[in-house]
Amino acid sequence: MRVHVGTVQVHFVDLSSYPHDIRVPKLGVTSKTVTTAPADQATAFNNFISSNDCLNSQRGHIMERNSCFAPWTNEFDVSVEQAFATLRGQNLSLRLDVFNFGNMLNKRWGRQITTSNFNPVQLYTASGLALPNGSTSGSTLANAVPRVTFDPNFDPFNYNNIFSNYSMQLSFRYTF
Repeated sequence: MRVHVGTVQVHFVDLSSYPHDIRVPKLGVTSKTVTTAPADQATAFNNFISSNDCLNSQRGHIMERNSCFAPWTNEFDVSVEQAFATLRGQNLSLRLDVFNFGNMLNKRWGRQITTSNFNPVQLYTASGLALPNGSTSGSTLANAVPRVTFDPNFDPFNYNNIFSNYSMQLSFRYTF
């Protein structure tokens, strides 16, 4: 499916479900969660595509598989172990492991960037079809364009997830 939004072109891989000559969608249908004006939604959508080098470089083309990646993340772990001698050459070891140690020092360090919990990222929400005059009655894929909503506050990445938290593990080992 090819969707044109002003100068923005977004292509979807599932070409079999939509005709190849789909026309400009009616971008900016307001919803319960998005009340931004249609022109502002179109501007925000274009700005979102332009601000992402990977998306911007693939305008007018079907995106290459695995061509866009999440930003790089850094994480480091720290381990401390102390052995204590006991009777007849036996040892007791105490070990503390801190996973994602940087996050323990500063909440902005060691953040793991994920997208919507392993679900596909949805840039905008389709809400039916509209005829060129804006009417929705009698609209079909043959004579209408998709009605879509783009949230200007859209952020494809999530930093607040379980993987961003530090964790500790305390272990004991007795060797004999």
